Amino acid sequence: MKRGYLFLVSVLFTLVAAFCFASCGEEAKAVETEIQPVVIKVEDEVTSQTTLLDVMEEMQKSGEISFAVADGMVVEINGVKNDADYDPCWMLYTSDTENSSTAWGSYEYGGETLGSANYGAGELPIKSGCVYVWVYQSF
Repeated sequence: MKRGYLFLVSVLFTLVAAFCFASCGEEAKAVETEIQPVVIKVEDEVTSQTTLLDVMEEMQKSGEISFAVADGMVVEINGVKNDADYDPCWMLYTSDTENSSTAWGSYEYGGETLGSANYGAGELPIKSGCVYVWVYQSF
């Protein structure tokens, strides 16, 4: 039941983000601050059941990252919290073309165009060799 709720919240957040991209008529922009994107590269073999949140939890245990989740959404990374109105907020992009869409937004990283993730971190299945980038953005 909890996974179903998290999936629903993730889908709703994705739809809201897609609406924001479509309605503002501009690409989302990185916030004009010193906040660097958080890049997660998955090199190890993973199962089809492993989610990005699973990887982030392991990274948090080893001290590589800190984050907080509320109502199924990542709301803080490395001490930087989402704005109360979610503008700016942490947005997730990935090189996994099966689980992302550039129609909902894109981000350039390492010479590659990453698409906006189709799912939240708790539902996004990860793949070895893919890149996942959290970007603190304003719309």
